[in-house]
Amino acid sequence: MMNIAESNRPALYYSSLFLLSDVEKSIGRIKERISLDDFGISWPQAKLIMYLTRYQATTQMQLARNLHYDEGALSRLLSRLDRSGLVERFPNLKDRRSRCICLTQQGMRLAKELSATFGQLDAHLFAIFTEEEKSRLVQMLKRLLCNGLDDAVRR
Repeated sequence: MMNIAESNRPALYYSSLFLLSDVEKSIGRIKERISLDDFGISWPQAKLIMYLTRYQATTQMQLARNLHYDEGALSRLLSRLDRSGLVERFPNLKDRRSRCICLTQQGMRLAKELSATFGQLDAHLFAIFTEEEKSRLVQMLKRLLCNGLDDAVRR
């Protein structure tokens, strides 16, 4: 495997933006090969289910903000998951204008299966990194998402 220092590509090619874009494309190709059809859900639905396993009951507004989803698209996504019996919505006791969303028992069972599948995928994708490198990469990506990508576009 050739490393970046040995490559003949111009330095510009390795700017952060180009590298992240190429990583995104590679992940997209991986997602195309890994079918979630067996689970009966889409990638955005899987992302939402996995989020709810960690944050359990949350509002639709919090979901949209934290998952970077448009509220209208999220509403349609939740409706499909609700009809499938994977999530349920209930009144928010703190704010009667909003509703909380959580996984049903069926949704939790599916989340366990998804977690195993994604765990295998992560293990394969990140086998080239040490645990410390993986941890640092995750932390840096979280910082990018939380502290700058949206703001950088607005400047």
